[in-house]
Amino acid sequence: MEAILGATSRVLVREGFAALTTTRVAEVAGVSIGSLYQYFPTKEALVGALVDEHIAKILALLAEATSRAANESFEDAIGTFVRTVLRIHAVDPDLHAELTQNFAHVEGFEKVRDLNARSIEIVRAYLAGQTRPLRPKNRELAAFIVVHAVQAVVSAAVRERAVARDDDELALELTALVLRFLT
Repeated sequence: MEAILGATSRVLVREGFAALTTTRVAEVAGVSIGSLYQYFPTKEALVGALVDEHIAKILALLAEATSRAANESFEDAIGTFVRTVLRIHAVDPDLHAELTQNFAHVEGFEKVRDLNARSIEIVRAYLAGQTRPLRPKNRELAAFIVVHAVQAVVSAAVRERAVARDDDELALELTALVLRFLT
């Protein structure tokens, strides 16, 4: 399975979704087409498995950030969340871009909507636990705005600036933006 998904990722990034076929993936993975079909009957199933794997990595990073943020000052916790989103988007940005472009082919919109809902809930729960006064009274709306604003800026930065996981300048400015909004 690991070889098949690795081959799927390589073919998808190098050749694009249109050129991705089960036959091509089997060839790159060095497995028989029959072995591939045991696990993945279509190319959409292959890409869907990559999406699931990618989302699992994202959720693990979010869980790690949430755990760290619980022991940090408010300002540092916001910085932790921002840097986590940077890490998420900068891990294999070419694959991230291909997966994002092809979510429609693999029922990915629902998966992304669920991931966004989980992210918003994490931020909402964090904000709800704050004793300091925050400017937005509606914590649900504040979480929605924070998650989507940070994702939009980081996505654009990764696409347009080839941002690294440790882009301190972007992380600092985006953290300042979120802190100004919240306080």
